[in-house]
Amino acid sequence: MEKLKQVLKEKGFSFYRNHGDDDNLIQWYAAKRIQSNRDCELNQHAPSICVMPTHYKFADGRDYINTRIEVIGKFKGVWWHLSAYSLLPDEAVQRLDEITETLTRLWESV
Repeated sequence: MEKLKQVLKEKGFSFYRNHGDDDNLIQWYAAKRIQSNRDCELNQHAPSICVMPTHYKFADGRDYINTRIEVIGKFKGVWWHLSAYSLLPDEAVQRLDEITETLTRLWESV
C-alpha cells in the first residue's frame, strides 16, 4: 500500500481519514477532482476520483486486500456511482491513469 500512497501523492491526490469502517486496517483514502466539462449538480464542480484501499484481517489469519477507484456525482437528478473495484494495489498503481480516463469518459457520457 505504501507504493500506492506514494504514487497518489506524486499525482496530486489529497488524503483523508477513512471514517466508518473500523475493521479496515487502511485508515485513509485519496481524492482529487477529475478534469471534466460536466459538473456534479450538488456542488457545481467536477466530481472527484477517489481511491479507496482496504485491508481486512480475518480471525483465521487470512488477509483481504483490494482497492476501489470511483467517481460519484449527481446529474439530471440522478446519483451516479461509477467504479473499478477488486484491484490489487499494484494493479491500481499500474492502471490508475487508464481507469481515471475511463471513469471520466463514463461520467461525461451519462
